[in-house]
Amino acid sequence: MFEDPPVPATGSCGVFVVRRWPNLKTQLETMAAARYASVVTTVAAAPPEIPSDWLSEFEAAARRPLPQRFRYAFIRTHKPVLDDARYRSWDSMEDYRRWCEENLPSWLGYGRV
Repeated sequence: MFEDPPVPATGSCGVFVVRRWPNLKTQLETMAAARYASVVTTVAAAPPEIPSDWLSEFEAAARRPLPQRFRYAFIRTHKPVLDDARYRSWDSMEDYRRWCEENLPSWLGYGRV
């Protein structure tokens, strides 16, 4: 799996590693193989069950042209008060936050925590 690097003629870290841990390459290969095997077994052992109606809907959506898929991907929802004016501006962030607290419904998520 791994090729042995050439051992340098002068003293270096590579020589130290080879002398200190002569079986390092074998141990690393064994660890890598075990880790790979466990990942593959975990993924292959429990495939998720996809309901057939979900699968058929996915396959139908995959056959649609890309512009149509983009059109269906974004759902336009009217946001009360926010969408009622073309634009708004404030003099400060504090004014904006106060306006949000006073005018927007809490479910929009613009309130302070």
